[in-house]
Amino acid sequence: MILRLVLAAGAARRLGEPKATARLGGSTFLERVLSPRLPGAARDLVVTGGHREATEAEARRLGVATVHNEDWESGQGSSLARGLREARPGEAVLLHPVDFPLVTQDDCDRLLAAYHAEGPGVDRLAVLSQDRRRGHPVLFGPAWVERILALPPGGTPRDLFRAAGEELRYALTDNAWVRRDIDTPDDLAAARAYLGED
Repeated sequence: MILRLVLAAGAARRLGEPKATARLGGSTFLERVLSPRLPGAARDLVVTGGHREATEAEARRLGVATVHNEDWESGQGSSLARGLREARPGEAVLLHPVDFPLVTQDDCDRLLAAYHAEGPGVDRLAVLSQDRRRGHPVLFGPAWVERILALPPGGTPRDLFRAAGEELRYALTDNAWVRRDIDTPDDLAAARAYLGED
């Protein structure tokens, strides 16, 4: 089973509007993040924080469960931990920040293929890579859930991922938007231009 965990808890101060409900290509960011199909047993969960009401309303419209991070202002790490505490035993996690709305079905298919290469493994970690740089989303097994939740104060998943060694699998893509988040109005304008929007 896979839990698709969408982090949508930030204040989005630079963008100037809630990221979950920002529109791109006729859809909201959250709708686009949730659009790639995952295996049948997968489930979705959105972590809310700032702009809680707007994000929860959009999640309800899309029929997706939410969990609120009361400590969202302390940073993304606390929102990740809040979401990971909802993972079920044996469940892999596909971590997808909501500000990466241009990830495609092909990207997710490549990520899943990399994760499942050489058979099942609870210690597997797969990341999308464009131009030799890591991007989002990231897919990791249940052993990684425990490792991340056990991080000391100040520790980050990135530190763990860098030391992954043979557990790490790369999923190659030509999509530069897997490593480019949308944080500002200029970023959003660039994304709309990429899609050919006026």
